[in-house]
Amino acid sequence: MVEIKSYDSIRSRKEIKDNGNLVVFSAYKAAKRAGNELLDIDDFINNKDIQDVIAVFLGHGIREFTACRLRQKRRKNRGHDENQIGLGL
Repeated sequence: MVEIKSYDSIRSRKEIKDNGNLVVFSAYKAAKRAGNELLDIDDFINNKDIQDVIAVFLGHGIREFTACRLRQKRRKNRGHDENQIGLGL
């Protein structure tokens, strides 16, 4: 799992708004708690937020994540595992 050091010290919602993205922060913390290698944004994402989330991922070197609902809407990603979407980079 890619470590996002700036997110490890955040303790309040205001700090999240000032220092990052709420979707990425929530997925990051959930993945760390569960011991998952990939961030799962399925429970935290709205389709309107995806461009911002991908920009944050790229900024932190994150190239893979899981998002089942996005997979259902974007069937063109056929080369990928059903539960994993790569950024194709």
